[in-house]
Amino acid sequence: MSENQNSQSFPEESTEQNTEEPQTSDNNDSGVVKKSFGFGFSGPLPPPSILSQYDEIVPNGAERIMQMAEQQLQHRIEMEKRLVEEDTRQGARGQNYALIVSLVAFASAVILGVTGNETAATIIAGIDIIALATVFIVGKTMALKAKDLEDPDIN
Repeated sequence: MSENQNSQSFPEESTEQNTEEPQTSDNNDSGVVKKSFGFGFSGPLPPPSILSQYDEIVPNGAERIMQMAEQQLQHRIEMEKRLVEEDTRQGARGQNYALIVSLVAFASAVILGVTGNETAATIIAGIDIIALATVFIVGKTMALKAKDLEDPDIN
């Protein structure tokens, strides 16, 4: 690198910290001044002024960084899509299993009722109906709470 490149200042959009304080100790009164700079940025990509400096260091450096950020974004989108699809499949599977259990309980209640065990049939059918109602009520309540947590300004 040339002398000019080494003495470049930091970009204006950066968070710059410039501390110039004499650092002296009791043992050394040489008057040495310590100068330190801090630099930082947030986000997936550095500011454009810094990004262009990568091209000076590595051929096509800025383009490679942009491609890396785009690939990471695509990966994140794909993972979120898979997560949503799997959650949907799990929900459907749970509903199917609940339907099967409920139908088996009602079939058992019908069989018990037909064979003369009305008390047992009533208890099984009642428990099944109460369980189904509870699941739907709790599910609706949880869905409303989740919706409120996502966007409390809607209500």
